[in-house]
Amino acid sequence: MAGEWVGVIEAAATAASVLVAIGFGVSAARASRRQQREIHTLNLLSVSFSDKVLQEAASLVYDISKAGAKPPVLGSDHDFHFRSLLSYYHYLSVAAANDLINVDILMKQKGAAMTRAVAALSDWIAAQRTALGDDAYMQGLEQFVGKKIASHLRREMRGSEHSVMRYASE
Repeated sequence: MAGEWVGVIEAAATAASVLVAIGFGVSAARASRRQQREIHTLNLLSVSFSDKVLQEAASLVYDISKAGAKPPVLGSDHDFHFRSLLSYYHYLSVAAANDLINVDILMKQKGAAMTRAVAALSDWIAAQRTALGDDAYMQGLEQFVGKKIASHLRREMRGSEHSVMRYASE
């Protein structure tokens, strides 16, 4: 009888060891995936610092939103800039929505700029939709900005009033 119990205890110990090993493996895989997402996010965000068209477009959007410049109309000299910037932000929003990049890093680095672009170019986006006959043009970006930015701001509010004020003023 005692031999049977020894066998049961050894089997239970082996099973526990296997479960612990699986747990560590899953944990390591998650940490590795999180690190990959962070690196991928930073690589994607660095594009905007080196791309002249995106920099010029961001500057134009800033002028429109902050300096009270005339909102753009479709067919302007800046259509290429706006299309490039919005496409870049749309790509980031789709990647974030599919958990391919780190949303927190994206929100801290580009959240205010993405929100500013969608707000400043809303009439341009609507005109582009009409011209293309595509009601879904940039809809994913608009939805992402609406949901994720609001969620990020709520989370920041709980953390620190100062960080929310800093983020909102960007």
